[in-house]
Amino acid sequence: MHTTNKVPISVLVPTRNEEANIAKCLESVRWADEIFVVDSNSEDRTVEIARRYTQNVINFTWNGQYPRKKNWALDNLNFSHEWVFIVDADEEVTPELSREVARIVESESEYDAYMIRYNYYFLRKLLKHGDPLWKCILFKHKCIRFERMDTLDVTGYDVEMHEHPVVHGQLGHTNSRMIHRDFQDLHHHFECHNVYSDWEVAIQSYRMGDQENKDLKPALFGSHIQRRRFFKELFFRTPFKPVLFFIYAYFFRLGFLDGKAGFIYNVLKAIYWFEVDTKLYEHKLQQKGTRGS
Repeated sequence: MHTTNKVPISVLVPTRNEEANIAKCLESVRWADEIFVVDSNSEDRTVEIARRYTQNVINFTWNGQYPRKKNWALDNLNFSHEWVFIVDADEEVTPELSREVARIVESESEYDAYMIRYNYYFLRKLLKHGDPLWKCILFKHKCIRFERMDTLDVTGYDVEMHEHPVVHGQLGHTNSRMIHRDFQDLHHHFECHNVYSDWEVAIQSYRMGDQENKDLKPALFGSHIQRRRFFKELFFRTPFKPVLFFIYAYFFRLGFLDGKAGFIYNVLKAIYWFEVDTKLYEHKLQQKGTRGS
């Protein structure tokens, strides 16, 4: 049963052990007509809290193969609406963004998908500067699936992390922003970076092995997402990535204006790229050892 005064959109929230974040996330999307929470066998109160907001709480157990959680949900859930909005548990939709989304889905939009910029909170402070975060999370259901990467699984994560959405249609940008605010501690932040760097190495090793990603190719003059992939590939070929990233984000993107939190965040992000470089170096040594044996 759907309420007529709500916005005709389906919200998808992937979760796993998110009891610290899930309530504020779902509270921020109560205006949506339909909400699906796809949970991965949470061991905390995530499911209990989610059911206060929606009865569409579905358990997902990954079999270690394609598809991961978001593509599985897009292929298997019976969405009532044309437009889907993916919101992670550590994210919140601002009132301004909810109103803009309502205008988009209730009108004849010229676009089939939208990039949304984030207001990122770190150590309880809004980072207003530095490297901006954009994600394509609002789209017509028929127009998007996340790219498929046939890499060996190294993370155990059942949800798409660095796989970009492949857009079949026109891509626009919203004026309003999403909020990213994680109430878990820095231990969780470090754990995530360790997992993400493993995944970066898996992806780069996959590409260095002359594997072709047929879903989304880097292209300087392609779509917004293809350009992002192009510049990221270029960045991976650049020496001194940690130092260059810090100079770019902290000085050129004015990250220093965010005070101590901005300094710590950009140092940790530079260390993240150092982790990636070090793990890639280790991978190359392992490959040489394998070939030499």
